[in-house]
Amino acid sequence: PYSAAYPPTPTVEIYGAMLNASPLRYVDHVVCPVLLLIGAKDMRVPPSQGIRYYQYLKSRGVEVEMKLYPEECHPLSGVECAADCLLHMYNLFISSQTAS
Repeated sequence: PYSAAYPPTPTVEIYGAMLNASPLRYVDHVVCPVLLLIGAKDMRVPPSQGIRYYQYLKSRGVEVEMKLYPEECHPLSGVECAADCLLHMYNLFISSQTAS
């Protein structure tokens, strides 16, 4: 059984499942504009993963924007942050509609 104190040792099968679930596995298939909203204090998903994904997309010529919020965690729930996120989502939506 799983215990937070003693998590199971990853097996080949677990690593395989993790690879299949990773966005990096499918990075070559991304063709639409991407907006990454990252909380620098996120303890659920390490910010370095989002930053690396941004770098992979950018290196492949995908239109990508990344916003890093220094005081936010995973939910990005601060009032100013939420407003900023909505503004960036709106701008991405509008720009992708006018580009079509």
